[in-house]
Amino acid sequence: MAELSARYALPLLQSGQAQKEITHNGAIAAIDALLHLAVESRVLAAPPAGVGPPGGWIVAGGAFGLWAGRSGQIAILDAGGWSFVVPRDGCLAYVRDEGLFAVCIGGTWHADAWPARALSVNGRTMLATTPIALAGASGGAVVDVEARAALAALTSAMRAMGLVALA
Repeated sequence: MAELSARYALPLLQSGQAQKEITHNGAIAAIDALLHLAVESRVLAAPPAGVGPPGGWIVAGGAFGLWAGRSGQIAILDAGGWSFVVPRDGCLAYVRDEGLFAVCIGGTWHADAWPARALSVNGRTMLATTPIALAGASGGAVVDVEARAALAALTSAMRAMGLVALA
């Protein structure tokens, strides 16, 4: 039997193990820190001064001091001191000092773009990787006629996506 869980290396109880509460409490502490993950920041490369538990940070690149070699990891401060978790792809964290969510992809935290196939609201696709096809302006003897046709098609598509309503 493995001594650590597969995804986040949480300690597992062993048969015949003495002081199982220590292993169990360590796993509960890690779950408590990771469940609905919220971190203070993702810009620090070393532990912040004057902070106490509980707290979590995403370690910035070029980490040094107690965080040396931990860039991109989740640093957790609890009563036992610092512990670190290697995030898995898809790990999502709310970053308090920026007021946004970041997602870990390939060991790198991204807040500027999330992988998504589409954005749907109430079952209606609003934005998708395959955009709605709109015919270009064609026909009409006058530019005004072509422009009106193109605007009508664009307005119809925006209405279908729920971006605008009929006035």
